[in-house]
Amino acid sequence: MADPEATTLLQAGPPALVYVIGETDSGKTTLVRELVRLMTGEVRVAWVDADPGQSLLGPPACVSGAWAGESGPYVMRFVGHVSPSGHLLQMLTGVARLIEHFRTEGAESVVVDSCGFVTGGPAVEFQYQMIDLLRPDCLAGLSRRDELDSLLAAFDKRRGIVCRRLPAAGSARRRTAAERREYRDKRFDEYFRSARSYVLDPGSLGMHGMIPPASRPERWTGQLVGLTDKDGFCQKLAVVSRFKPGEALELFGPPPQLDDLASIQVGSMALRRLLPG
Repeated sequence: MADPEATTLLQAGPPALVYVIGETDSGKTTLVRELVRLMTGEVRVAWVDADPGQSLLGPPACVSGAWAGESGPYVMRFVGHVSPSGHLLQMLTGVARLIEHFRTEGAESVVVDSCGFVTGGPAVEFQYQMIDLLRPDCLAGLSRRDELDSLLAAFDKRRGIVCRRLPAAGSARRRTAAERREYRDKRFDEYFRSARSYVLDPGSLGMHGMIPPASRPERWTGQLVGLTDKDGFCQKLAVVSRFKPGEALELFGPPPQLDDLASIQVGSMALRRLLPG
């Protein structure tokens, strides 16, 4: 049976871009799944998972996208941390590039499952800028206590945007911080299950991101990095085993396709627990 909220959003036909926003555990992903299911078969649909902390498609610390009805492969952009805070530019650019990618590949509709970063001034401004940048045809806000009112009001009269207020899913259970952390750890463990140690020559690749200062080489150990391909998307994640500027970069992660690497993006979180030994 179709979700009535999803059916309401699609009354005028499949939108070119849907942006679903709400607090963590408000039912965003459930709504997104239903929207994708209802549109599949009518149009070619892509789904963008824009939550680097509670990711469903790709690994944590990334925003990812995939075609509806396909288990993979997914396309991803490296954010560098599981929290959007401090990585807002990477979030904005990453989501925009994913949408651009799928549209270039023939997507007629893209559904964005946003992160739960909606509370407080910086979060509201971030979401405003994200929506303003993406210009969705349909903006769906799920809330329990009208916490999105001021944000959604900013788009009520925008040309080309249909703004819908929906109640948070009554069946959605709020997870504790410990449960969310456990979920992230499990997702990282799954991703690094096929990891092995290998060496890269950083001199042949660009390097950018949250690069530790040269005076603190010890801070490289355990650092999470994204290996970016020639199209600007994250090919693989890795954890730094050892590195000193001017030397080889020792990494631990799923083996990359070396001939398609363009740069190394340094994140701002450490995953030393994943290193062997």
